[in-house]
Parts: sequence; structure tokens; C-alpha cells
Amino acid sequence: MTPIISKLDHVSIAVTDLASAVKDYQTLFNTTLNARASSTENEAWLYTGNIWLRLHQSDDASGLHHMAFACSDWANAQRRIKQFTLAIDEPAAPEAKSSTVRLNPERTRGLSLSLMLQVAPSQDAVKTSRDVTGLDHVVIKTAQPEHTGFVYGSILGLDCRMDLSNPKWDSRLIFYRCGDLIVELYHPLSRREQDAPDSFFGLTWRVADVNATRTRLLDSGVLVSELRPGRKPGTAVFTVKSHTQDVPTLFIGPA
Repeated sequence: MTPIISKLDHVSIAVTDLASAVKDYQTLFNTTLNARASSTENEAWLYTGNIWLRLHQSDDASGLHHMAFACSDWANAQRRIKQFTLAIDEPAAPEAKSSTVRLNPERTRGLSLSLMLQVAPSQDAVKTSRDVTGLDHVVIKTAQPEHTGFVYGSILGLDCRMDLSNPKWDSRLIFYRCGDLIVELYHPLSRREQDAPDSFFGLTWRVADVNATRTRLLDSGVLVSELRPGRKPGTAVFTVKSHTQDVPTLFIGPA
């Protein structure tokens, strides 16, 4: 089946204090805000090198709550949306210059996902200085890996690169390539919560110099773990324990 997704456009984090959240992520990424045409007064955008991070004011809760995939061939995406009855909204006309379709949470097992027409970031956003070089992977926790895997692989057309189970980790992990990053499905082997909805489980951001970034964050008052070997050979990671707006967060870089 022809893929309809070319990359991940953005992830959204709901925050209860937008100004504080902006300050936190500017500190984490060592960067500044970027303008985006769709911006409103209740949100802020930071370009990370390969995707956008959207911070959205919310009175209800905080944390990672939405993910939007970009489609370069919008007409093909619309056909797939209609074929599998994926949408909450009616897709816009193929000739529309900017379009977004929210996916039905009954098909995504409760996750807030959308498809949108791919739009290149501005040169100002691309050239903005930052420590992060992009999102490395986003993790989704699922109680039904076959169902969720069918949605991401067979319907949305993401390329499955690996499917492994490791009792030592109490995990089944399924990795899908999406542009230059990974969408990872995490299924705990010891739990049998078949009715539990899928949930966002965390983000891992790439940096060029993981040790220097960790030192800078410590100097900025950010709580971080010790540096440790990553599961991917040749990498090192550390956990960020503050300033993340309730999003489990790792930084990864060459060891």
C-alpha cells in the first residue's frame, strides 16, 4: 500500500501556564520561539530541526496530547481517509492550500492524531540556533499492539523497521519509520489491559553533543539523570526530570 505520510509535522503539549512552558522549552532546547502562519494567542511554536513543537494553553490538563502527520500528496491522503473512514471531519477539497483532518479516536484507540498537508518551515525557523537537532522518536503505549500496529503500518503506511519482545524489559517494542524519526509502540508484556486506550508515553530529542547539553542544563537549574548507554549502539542518553511540562523526556546523542 502506498504510504500517505511523508513526515511528522508536530507534536502538541498541553500546558496550564503558557509563558512558563515557553521559558522551560527555550531552556531545554537553548533556542527561541518561531512564528508559524497558523499561530494563535493561546499557543507557541518552536522548530526543533525536523518537526515543530506546539505548546498549547489548557485549563484542564498538561502533557503530550496530540500528534500531526504531514502528507505531501493530499489528494492521495484524502482517498485513504475516505477508504478507511478515518476522519472526524470531512476532508477539505484537494485544491485547498492548507488542510487538516482529525482522525477518529475510535480508530486510533483514543489518541488525538491528525493528518495535514505538508508545509515547509520558513528559512528563519530552520536557521534558528538550537541545541536539539530534532525529534528522535515518540513512544506510544498500547494494550493492543496488533490493532495499533495495523493502523500505523497497514492503514497509514509507516514502514515497520523492527518488532521485538524482551522479557527482561517486560516490553514488546515495534518501530515505525516516519521521515527521519521513529514512532515506537510500547506494549508491556506482563499487563493484560486489553480495554485500556493507547496513550502517549514520551519523547526523545536528538542533540549533537549529549554531554555538553547535559552540563548546560545542569548549569541552568534543570534536573537530569546521569548519562547512560542508549539501547541503540553507539549512543548515550539522559532523562530530563524537570521543565518538561509532564512529558517523559530523554535526550540522546553519540556516545
